[in-house]
Amino acid sequence: IGLISLNDIVTFIINVYLNEAERIDDCFSTSVYEIIGVTNESSIDRPLSIENENTPLSSVIDKLCQGLHRCLVFDGTNHHRFTPKMLTQTDVVKYFVQNVDVFTEIQNALSLSVSSVMTDEAIASINEETLFVDALKHFKTHTAVPVVNEWGQVVANFSTTDLKSIPV
Repeated sequence: IGLISLNDIVTFIINVYLNEAERIDDCFSTSVYEIIGVTNESSIDRPLSIENENTPLSSVIDKLCQGLHRCLVFDGTNHHRFTPKMLTQTDVVKYFVQNVDVFTEIQNALSLSVSSVMTDEAIASINEETLFVDALKHFKTHTAVPVVNEWGQVVANFSTTDLKSIPV
């Protein structure tokens, strides 16, 4: 069992385009199972988190802090008989922000500077003239890249989410 994200799909298409396929259409005959593990997010080495709706949030947060972006949540103990829902990192952050007045610790954390909570990893940027296919190559390692103009000023953000609006 695995979850496949837009990032997995984009990475798969990039790999096919760059390495294997004579035509990009070849990737559309690939089964979903073959895409599982294309990125670390869906890697078979990183087990899918399947939780019961009564699982303590602290348990799920620990998993999200270890690199999982989402987990499946079932409304019963037998996950084969119920339709799953999904809990994402964004859901957790939204919950805490919407209830910040209840959590004193979070109120204090919101006064921290951005640099005190972010990773120190530098990311690449692309310029406005970068070809689409070359911009896609950055998605093998990042889900978004800043777009800079000729003076090095950031003018946009190009992310895997932007690809959702491309007609297939």
